[in-house]
Amino acid sequence: MLRMRRNKREIEADKVLDRILNQSESKIGKAYAKALKQINAEIALMYEKAKGEPSLAEMSKYNNLANRQKAIANELTKLFSEVRSETLGMMETTWLESYYREAHNLEFQAQQRLGFGKINEKVIEEAINSPASGRPIRERFKTNRRRLLERLDEEITQGLVRGEGYRKVARRLRDRMDIDMNRALTTARTESHRIQSVARNKSYEEAEKRGVEFEKIWDAELGPRTREEHQELDGQVADENGMFKIDGYKAEGPGLFSVAYLDINCRCAVRARVKGYEDNIRRARGPDGTYETTSKD
Repeated sequence: MLRMRRNKREIEADKVLDRILNQSESKIGKAYAKALKQINAEIALMYEKAKGEPSLAEMSKYNNLANRQKAIANELTKLFSEVRSETLGMMETTWLESYYREAHNLEFQAQQRLGFGKINEKVIEEAINSPASGRPIRERFKTNRRRLLERLDEEITQGLVRGEGYRKVARRLRDRMDIDMNRALTTARTESHRIQSVARNKSYEEAEKRGVEFEKIWDAELGPRTREEHQELDGQVADENGMFKIDGYKAEGPGLFSVAYLDINCRCAVRARVKGYEDNIRRARGPDGTYETTSKD
């Protein structure tokens, strides 16, 4: 087993990729907040038109409830369109950054120009649309929108049957929206990680075509949140087919097992080490008596 030390290029690449994801997560959170504000406005209007009478019968008069449900459905259509566009855009940017930055890293290690040219857009599109756990991402957005709409309609109807006022109903809608927002953020993180691995593996494939000899090594983000399986994978060198193996499953890198407990919220990375390349690493004892690792390249 090899314990990875990231070089400066890898550290910088990780920072850029984290920044891309963080910006996307922020936009997704704002989209949900905006949608919730509009949904609350629709619910308030429904109660206003019914003159504050919290009953299903009263709310159903003059299509009051039906009109509000239609307006909420339209709001969710806009929300999921925005979230889908943001997530897919983030994935494309992540793919390009991962591919070209890893290509640069390989060139540095090999000490030669490898001639990585412009990538075919179809390759990126195929990577984005590749099913994760058997379901393409665009289909998952459609399913999630339908499910959320059903849950919101259910909460509204149940609240009216119980005779609840605006505040209680709005609070439960907020909780439902928060749950779905967290699901969307988890999707963004998991897909970002998956696409990083796919792009890096593409750069390895191109380097291999150019005669570069290297090893792929699993680099776990060690810490209390790192799952045991990934701690075990840490430092594992891929086999002759470029595969990592754990619990009877195999994958070309983090996020690619197509198994939820191994992929979701994974923070590991795959690193390549060109044969003959040595990390310019030195260890220096810090002021607190512990060892600090720094890179000189």
